[in-house]
Amino acid sequence: MSKDKDKKTAPIKSSIRIRVQILYLLMVFLGLGILARVLYIQYGPNGDDYRAQGERKSIKLFRTEGMRGDIYSRDMELIATSQKFYMVGIDFGIDKFNTATWKKNLPVLSRQLASMFGGSADKYSNDLSRSFNIYKRDSTPRYVRVTPRWVSQRERDKVLGFAQLNLKPNVGGRNYEDKIERVQPFGELAARTIGRTSPNVVSIDDPQGGSKKYSAYDVRPMYGLELSFNDYLQGTAGWEMRQKINNKFWAPVESPYNVEPQDGSDVITTLDMEIQDIAESVLSAQILKMNADWGCVAVMEVATGELRAIANLTPYGERCREDNNYIIGGRFEPGSTFKLASLMTLIELGGYELDQKVITKSPARIGKRKAAYEDTHPKDTMTVLEMFAESSNVGFVRSVRDEFKDTPEKYLDFLESLGLKDTLGTGVRGEAKPVMWSPKDGARYWQHDLTLNQMAYGYGFEISPLHTLTLYNAVANGGKMVRPRLVTAISRFGEIIEEFPVEYINTKICSDETIEKLRQCMEGVVDSGTGSALRNPYYKVAAKTGTARMAFPADERAAGDAYMNKSGARQYLATMVGYFPADNPKYSIIVCFKANNRKCPNYYGAGLAGPVFKAVADRLYAKHVEWQPSVEQKIKSDTIVHTPAPAHIKHGMYDDVHYAAKELDQKLIYNTSNDAWVKVDNKTQEITDATIGEGKVPNVVGMGAKDALYLMEKAGLKVLFEGRGVVTRQSVTAGSYAAGQTVVLTLK
Repeated sequence: MSKDKDKKTAPIKSSIRIRVQILYLLMVFLGLGILARVLYIQYGPNGDDYRAQGERKSIKLFRTEGMRGDIYSRDMELIATSQKFYMVGIDFGIDKFNTATWKKNLPVLSRQLASMFGGSADKYSNDLSRSFNIYKRDSTPRYVRVTPRWVSQRERDKVLGFAQLNLKPNVGGRNYEDKIERVQPFGELAARTIGRTSPNVVSIDDPQGGSKKYSAYDVRPMYGLELSFNDYLQGTAGWEMRQKINNKFWAPVESPYNVEPQDGSDVITTLDMEIQDIAESVLSAQILKMNADWGCVAVMEVATGELRAIANLTPYGERCREDNNYIIGGRFEPGSTFKLASLMTLIELGGYELDQKVITKSPARIGKRKAAYEDTHPKDTMTVLEMFAESSNVGFVRSVRDEFKDTPEKYLDFLESLGLKDTLGTGVRGEAKPVMWSPKDGARYWQHDLTLNQMAYGYGFEISPLHTLTLYNAVANGGKMVRPRLVTAISRFGEIIEEFPVEYINTKICSDETIEKLRQCMEGVVDSGTGSALRNPYYKVAAKTGTARMAFPADERAAGDAYMNKSGARQYLATMVGYFPADNPKYSIIVCFKANNRKCPNYYGAGLAGPVFKAVADRLYAKHVEWQPSVEQKIKSDTIVHTPAPAHIKHGMYDDVHYAAKELDQKLIYNTSNDAWVKVDNKTQEITDATIGEGKVPNVVGMGAKDALYLMEKAGLKVLFEGRGVVTRQSVTAGSYAAGQTVVLTLK
């Protein structure tokens, strides 16, 4: 029975054996075929091409950027620099990666990441564990990012001390990516002037000589010093061969084609970040308080033309930011601040004297077109000094027309010699070129009965605020018109490799006699004219106010009036420009605002720009110890000389005044409607109401220091006292709008 069974199973075993042998032979032949195909692909006629394709997909040259040069302030404070940021990760595919070690370290690593970056340790653990399990199943991705964001070098070094990441790279699998970003340590201070960069992708040739084009990441400067001095800052790019680990990560490998990048050079500017901070903080507060459309400030050192601060701010909600460089790139009709140039021509070319009388009757029709010109002052005649101090439009139009109506070229040629028809050559991209017409341009641009009249008081042409500041700075500098500077030198590895010295646009814009007269006129503006709010007992200021109408875009204009929109609103350029200390000028300052009369409560140069000018000047004065009086001088000025005097009751609170009168046994005449603040006429013994306007500078003359300080600070003003006793004078006019300025109160 068993023999019969063996006979039956023998053929079955033989059949299976044959099938296995056939299958084995088939596998051998298939393997040999695959091997032959591999050898054919690699070493056949197209082998070189196939190998090159494989290398291009797994090994690739990357362009590496050199560190961009730094930008420094005048005090060598870093204001723009390049900084590397890192993304730390783990490569699960390394040869010595140990699963048991990984599972042991994962809970600790997760807690450390949660402690440093926030979030849940369980989430870090689950995400990393899931990535590892996916890799074990599919062999991809090999590399996973551990940090949730890009980190600084200090943060990277801390992360590399965490569990698993503190192992050697070929054991723990740690690795990291890096990128270079541009940062500004002072935040938004001078952001528009310093400039910005952005990532950029460029197409470049294969450094190995192939036909392939490479896409490389580059830095594209957008504006400001970053763009203007990019040739110095950008450095030279290099090359690095890298091998593909996964779609997100390429590891560097040794290659003869690797080239080290070269870092860029450093730019040393004239900016003083303390002055910049002062300018921006004061400007921002005034813009938001007065609801202006935008504002700008520039501070220049008189002797060198070095710009210590440039602030350009536009309001966005409850804060301001820089989005346009109005100082350098803006171009506007300057208005009354241009009267300094007209006055210079009248004195230098026309021989005008400061006590010479000029007809200023308003309104006046001057010229064949009979265009009307008006002023707010009531005088029919003024001296030249008064005409400038009171900013008489009629006086300047009449004087310039009388002197140059037959020879306008003389007037225009003189303006050209002042650098008012060309760019200033600051080296900053986007600098505005003035627009100024002449009879040579034809009747379309030069109207003989109108254009010269308009130019006399700052209309009919456009210049930048920096042009205006440069002109005033030249008067402060004794007639030397120095070219404005923002950069003084280029350095590399701490060594100066190029310098930009002081340059002059015109070494003598007019005679010394004319300069002296112009200075007297500018000081007259502050002493008795439209700029009296700048007057203070500590230092003298020479300045000029300007309130120029600004034209609307063509599609917004009212019919027949470029300076009014369709809703009847007007917009103005409110300016204050000048220098201080007037007797020995150190700084020149310009402040400009664009304001709409429907939104801004005070759109005049004195009321809107003046407080900012004064606040900046006060802070600059406080910075210079050498300008402060000595202790002996202060003691002498504070000494009180006691002399017999009749009883005197100060202005103040009603209750205090009533009590003082009772104690002094004085009978007063009460003529008040409230029991708040009152003033006392010590001659007539009458008490009347003291009006304290909301949001305006109060009248504290006649009050004691305590009451005056209370009212001024309540209005948001800062107070400086001079002397002791009763307030006899306040530096800011009562009733003007309070804008956070400093008020000097003189007490006697």
